[in-house]
Amino acid sequence: MRSQRDLVLITGRWRKDSSLYPAEKLITILKAYADSITWIATKEGGLDYHDDCVHLIEVPDRLVEEPFYLNLFYHILHQLRVLSLLVRTRGDTVVFAFGSDLCLLPIIFGRLAGKEVILRSDGRPSKVYGMGKDQAAPIIERIFWLIERITYATASRLVPESPVMVSRYHLERYQHKIETGGLYVDTGLFISIKEVEKRRFRVGYVGRLSEEKGVLAFAESLSTILSDPGEEAMIIGYGHLAPVVARILSDGGIQHQVLCTGRIENRDLPRYLNEIQMVVLPSAFEGLPNVVLEAMACGCAVLATPVGGIPDLVHDGVTGFLLDDQSPEAIARGISRAYSHYDLAGITENARHLIEQQYTFPAAVERYGRVLGIPPPAE
Repeated sequence: MRSQRDLVLITGRWRKDSSLYPAEKLITILKAYADSITWIATKEGGLDYHDDCVHLIEVPDRLVEEPFYLNLFYHILHQLRVLSLLVRTRGDTVVFAFGSDLCLLPIIFGRLAGKEVILRSDGRPSKVYGMGKDQAAPIIERIFWLIERITYATASRLVPESPVMVSRYHLERYQHKIETGGLYVDTGLFISIKEVEKRRFRVGYVGRLSEEKGVLAFAESLSTILSDPGEEAMIIGYGHLAPVVARILSDGGIQHQVLCTGRIENRDLPRYLNEIQMVVLPSAFEGLPNVVLEAMACGCAVLATPVGGIPDLVHDGVTGFLLDDQSPEAIARGISRAYSHYDLAGITENARHLIEQQYTFPAAVERYGRVLGIPPPAE
C-alpha cells in the first residue's frame, strides 16, 4: 500500500506577469502522492487559481525592487508571514519551489519542527543577481550566497530542475541528498501536426517580454533574419517591454512581417507552435523552461542560450542548437547556422523522442516519487 502525505507547497514572491503554469504542473504531479495539499503563495495582484483538491492561502506582500534595503524589509516581513502560516498548517512534508531558495526562516523552522523539507531550485539567486550591473551587486550576491549555503544545507532534500544544474551551480557538496525534479509536457496536447518546412513562420519567440528573456535582442535580430519580404516571424507573450519591441520592429521596417500575439491561453499554444519552424530562447538565465520542452514536443527546432538546465535538453546539432551569446548578431548567426544543417527535420525528431523518453507525465511522477521517497502509484 502506498504511503500518502499531507503536503505543503510554498512558492516565492511573484511579479504580476509571472505565470502560474509551472506551479500548476508541480501540483498535478504532487497530487499523485498527497492526501492533501496546502499551497502558500504570493503574487502581485493576486492569484486566479481554483482547485477543490488544493487549499490555497495567499500571503499579502509588497514587491519593491529598489532600494535594496526596502526590498529586504519586505522580504523578511514576507518570511515572517509565511512562517506564521506554516506554524498553523498541517503537513508533514513542505516543498519550497519557484523562487523559495532564500526562504530562510520557514526552511529552518520546518526542520526544527520535524518536517521533511524539500527545496526545489530552478537556479541560484546569487548567480542570477551576480549578473547585474549594480555597484552593490557583489555585496548582495555574497549575502544571497550565504543564505543559500544555509537553506541548501538545512533542507532534507535538494531538487535542482536538471542534472547539469548540479555542477553549474556548484551543488556537488549536497550530492547525497539531491534528486532532480524536472516537470513534464502533456504529450497528448503538444504534438507535431505539420512538417517543419511547411510552417508559415521562419522563427518565433515564446515567453514573457522582459529584459532577462532576451526579447529585445531577438526583435533587433529580425531585421537581418527577415531579409526576404516574404519571410515572417511570430512573438508570443506579454510584458512591460511590449511597446519597446513594437518600436524596434517599426524602426527596422519589418512590423508587417512579425505577428505579435500578446498573451494566449496555454491550450492554444500547440496550434501556434505548429506554425513556427524555429523557436528562439535567448535568455540570460533559466531553469528548465517549459517553452523549450513544449516547442520540442511540437516539432519545432530550438535555438537557445546554454543557461540553466537547457544543455540537458538542447544538445547542439542533435536535439537543437545553442547560441554563442545573447546578442542580436549571435542570434542571427545561430539561426543561419541552424538552417544550414543538413537534417533539420531529423533534429526535430530527435527532440520529440527525448521528450517522449524523459518528460512525460508518468516520468515526472516517477521522478517525484524518488524526491518524496515514495514508490510511484501503480498503473
